Amino acid sequence: MLKSKKKLNYRGDNMTFEEKLSEMYNKIANEIVGMIPVEWEKVYTIAYVNDRGGEVVFNYTKPGSDELNYYMNISRDYNVSEEIFDDLWMELYRSFKKLRNIFKEEGHEPWTSCEFDFTNEGKLKVSFDYID
Repeated sequence: MLKSKKKLNYRGDNMTFEEKLSEMYNKIANEIVGMIPVEWEKVYTIAYVNDRGGEVVFNYTKPGSDELNYYMNISRDYNVSEEIFDDLWMELYRSFKKLRNIFKEEGHEPWTSCEFDFTNEGKLKVSFDYID
C-alpha cells in the first residue's frame, strides 16, 4: 500500500484546507505581480478552469488612474518578450489549475470560475462560481 504524500506547513504539520488556499493565493498574486513591469494599484483577474482546459485574464490599474490595462498588451507596451510572457502566463494558469485541484483533493466541489482581485495595499477578494 502506497502512502499518499501530504503537504506540510512550515511547522511540519499537515496543512489545512485554508492554509493550502492561503499559500496558493500568495503564489498566484506574486505570479501576477511578476508579470506587470510597471507600478500598479489594483488587479482584477478571472480564471475559467475545468477538466478540459481553461483561460486566465487580468486587467490592472496604475496609481491615480481607473483606466484598465489589459494583460495581453504588456508585451507590446513594455517591450517584454512574448515567449517569456507566455511562459509566465502558462505558469499562472497552472497555479489556478492547482488551486482548483486543491478543492477536489479536499472533497470540495471544484469551481469553474474564480475572480481574484487584489490591491497594492494587500487587500484580496477571491470568489468562486460553479457553472456546468
